[in-house]
Amino acid sequence: MSCMKRAPVRVTAILLALACGENPFEPLYQACADEMATVRSNFVDTPSREDRVTLADGRRAVVWGIAIQPGPVPTPRGVAFIWSAASSASCTVCWPADSCWTGDILPALN
Repeated sequence: MSCMKRAPVRVTAILLALACGENPFEPLYQACADEMATVRSNFVDTPSREDRVTLADGRRAVVWGIAIQPGPVPTPRGVAFIWSAASSASCTVCWPADSCWTGDILPALN
């Protein structure tokens, strides 16, 4: 299939997904619900913002900004919840200092 034919197919697939109300990040929210609740309870006013990212390897990530917290302990800049269709029931919680924090995640916090 030529490049000219693939572009309309991709656009059509995206439009169909939007029209049908499909949310490609919904499985992530389901798999990460407990982890997200824990982060919300540990950090007041979190998330301060939310971005959705598809990583280079196809995994999906929801990246939360964390509001500055009161007290002497430094507040992490954000947290990413990472989900993969290959292990659909599991959720990886990734902090900026962790090895799972990739260059794909960082732009979501800028």
